[in-house]
Amino acid sequence: MLPLLDQVHTLKERFRAIFNSAADTAQAGAQLREWLVAARASGVAALVEFAGFVERWWEPILNYFVNRTTSGLVEGLNNKIKLIKRLAFGFRNDAHFRLRVLMACDGSD
Repeated sequence: MLPLLDQVHTLKERFRAIFNSAADTAQAGAQLREWLVAARASGVAALVEFAGFVERWWEPILNYFVNRTTSGLVEGLNNKIKLIKRLAFGFRNDAHFRLRVLMACDGSD
């Protein structure tokens, strides 16, 4: 395996492991700080940039460890509604649009 690719893969798996194993916000914060140091030390531009992203979004990222929930479901529903809205451009019937949204977001996916 290429050394750089191996390094990036290892750091990616360490990052993922933090989200699977950290018991609370304090433990997650400590582990993430260690990960940020390792990511910056790697010198890989994408990892250094991602480390900056993690630091900018520090509080929201740590909030995940409070209840281990994300806004993924809501974001997915918003994307479905936006797609339906684009497809329905020009429809004059709001009731039909509402039914299309309800049908697409009924949870049967």
